[in-house]
Amino acid sequence: MKDRLAFIQAISGLAEVFNAEMSEMKLAIYEEALSRFSDEQVQAAINYSAGTMRFFPKPVELIEAIEGSKEEQATLAWESLLNAITHEGAYHTVDFEDGRISKTVRMLGGWQEICMTPTKKLQWLCKDFIAVYKALPPDTERELMIGIHEFENSKRGFLDHIPKPVQIPCLSKRVGAAMMISDAGECKALPKRNENQPELELAR
Repeated sequence: MKDRLAFIQAISGLAEVFNAEMSEMKLAIYEEALSRFSDEQVQAAINYSAGTMRFFPKPVELIEAIEGSKEEQATLAWESLLNAITHEGAYHTVDFEDGRISKTVRMLGGWQEICMTPTKKLQWLCKDFIAVYKALPPDTERELMIGIHEFENSKRGFLDHIPKPVQIPCLSKRVGAAMMISDAGECKALPKRNENQPELELAR
């Protein structure tokens, strides 16, 4: 947060709504807990809390209003992965902004293997993905998911023919993630495949 005065006014106004006391120490705790978020994110979380909660929110509840719960974050991460598989596929190297996605993918077999998962097995992959993702810390280090083009060109020494990684934004960082998920337990199906993307067969 940059605008401390705006934050104090907003959190004090929220305290009045819930008839809660706001001491200097309590204010400092809330300010520190929310310091990594933007002014817009904090304001959105405060507005969301005023209209949906029955009691004055704890810092963790305001953070969940911004990022979503672990279940909601994992569901959004699964959506990010499905979109990347559909629009980029195994041939492209991708860089997920959310390091938890790339580590989960690596732990479940790797980018190229995940991209070749048959549609009928996606439900089971989804469950495994969400379980692993939820166990990882938010600051998990990012790692590139190497695609077939980069792998083959690197192996043959064609370093000038390696395309830049495709950046995949972090959906779980959207403001009010909790409001974006209607059913956090639902595993979305793989979207329709890009017609320009080559079909891949599982190795036998």
